[in-house]
Amino acid sequence: MQGHPTEPSQRSAGSAGSIVHSGTGSALSPVGGPEDTATGVVRFAVILGGILTLSLLALELQRLWLERPAGGPSGNAPLAPMLTMVFACLGVAGMANRQRRPALVLTAASALLVLHTLLAAWFGAQMLAGPLQVSARPSWTGVVLLLFSLLVAAPPLLHYALLTFSSLVAPFVLAVLIVTGQAGGPHAPPQLARRMIVANSSTWICAIVSVAIVIHRERDRRRMQAMAKQLATARGELQELGSYQLERRLGPGRLGEVWQATHRTLARPAAIKLVGADLLRQAAGSPEQLERTLARFQQEAKLAARLTSAHTVQVFDYGRTDDGQIFYVMELLRGLPLHKVVERFGPQPPERVVAWLLETCDSLAEAHSFGLIHGDVKPENLFLTREGLHHEVVKVLDFGLAVVRDSLAQAPAATRGEFRAAAPEYLAPEMDSGSAELDGRADLYALGGVAWFLLTGRPVFVRDSVKALREAHQNAEPSPPPANAGAGLGQLLLRLLAKNPDDRPESADALAAELRSLALPRPDGPTIGVEETELVEDFRSRPTLIRTRRK
Repeated sequence: MQGHPTEPSQRSAGSAGSIVHSGTGSALSPVGGPEDTATGVVRFAVILGGILTLSLLALELQRLWLERPAGGPSGNAPLAPMLTMVFACLGVAGMANRQRRPALVLTAASALLVLHTLLAAWFGAQMLAGPLQVSARPSWTGVVLLLFSLLVAAPPLLHYALLTFSSLVAPFVLAVLIVTGQAGGPHAPPQLARRMIVANSSTWICAIVSVAIVIHRERDRRRMQAMAKQLATARGELQELGSYQLERRLGPGRLGEVWQATHRTLARPAAIKLVGADLLRQAAGSPEQLERTLARFQQEAKLAARLTSAHTVQVFDYGRTDDGQIFYVMELLRGLPLHKVVERFGPQPPERVVAWLLETCDSLAEAHSFGLIHGDVKPENLFLTREGLHHEVVKVLDFGLAVVRDSLAQAPAATRGEFRAAAPEYLAPEMDSGSAELDGRADLYALGGVAWFLLTGRPVFVRDSVKALREAHQNAEPSPPPANAGAGLGQLLLRLLAKNPDDRPESADALAAELRSLALPRPDGPTIGVEETELVEDFRSRPTLIRTRRK
């Protein structure tokens, strides 16, 4: 895995979708993507063809079973035009399914709607001139208008034009029949007009509803465009942090996130740890205290940047985002945290554990000499990385969040126990008790818990709740040392896990000397192969609320 996430990795399913939108510069410019437009036209043509086919069946049953009304139009008159419309619907559906060119399929769908409306108006006018009674009942023209508005993602201008045409074509056709003398029958022109208004009222109601549908969809489209622009802007802000270009989210952490980044000028890869602003505000309690906390973190980050041990992850930069979050720019590591090493390869032999403890002591000793207490030594913060092809070393992470001994001693017990110590499985008793006597021996206690985990695959104490776990660190005695530790290392582990700091080794250097006195052989070969250091666990699909534009 690349980088150094502070929590176990977890892949999130799902992929980001894309929003396709275009302008409405012409009447036939598509509103959605080509696939959306063609799919809507296909559905409209198929449904319209089905309606016409069923209507033909109904007319044929009328011709066979019922007598034709006296003075009415011939039952066979509309069959040929309707059959032509059915084949036209099939042709439009096939063309839209094959070509998927938005302008072409919209033209075909519009022509289909116009042709259907003309035929319906022509035969409707002939029926109005006959002796049949008319009423305000639903019309197929109104149904077709609703279908077109619902299914076809055409520009609003095209919809409005077609709806206007469909609303006016019936009066126009009737007027033509009256002027040309073809509207015979018992009805005078004023009566024909009244019959037409009653018969077409449902069509006009459907046209008004269709206009409302088009307006609502256009508002949704504009809102989606605005959201897409905001998303693009936010995504651009998320990709820049000071002089660094964010590339990939490596993993979540209890206090924030870890990102892989590249310096925009030097092209140097780096890892950026972002510390959540909400947690900082919670710990501070007030805006004034928050500013003091941020100032203290800045001072401590400067101290952490002075650490030069080969076993301490290097801090390159420190800063604050525009919404109050803290970020640390660190060297990018390739490898595995020690808890992942145990998960993949099982408990480790004592000689390898001792070698890792010695390297960790080198890092802690330098930090303690500056008055820094790590406060969160745990397997997740000890990263096994490769140097070259054959040499591997342990790097201690999160020194950017270390605290100066005096400032930690003055902090409230709740803050020290909950905010500074991320893992209660490795929490020194004095870190949780409010004791004023705090020094690097708290890190040594946690290091003893880490060694126990590396040797056994489990923490020193296993409890059902955090409260019970803290009580165990305060009062319970650990079980006998693991058998594979041997007598010397086992007794040293019990001293590291002593409740009283005075019973532990006095410093990281003293612990390193005792570890060397065990005279265990050097580990044989590397633990992790090159393929493990190249594993990529991509967290880009995980949501993030962190805005990284720097002040």
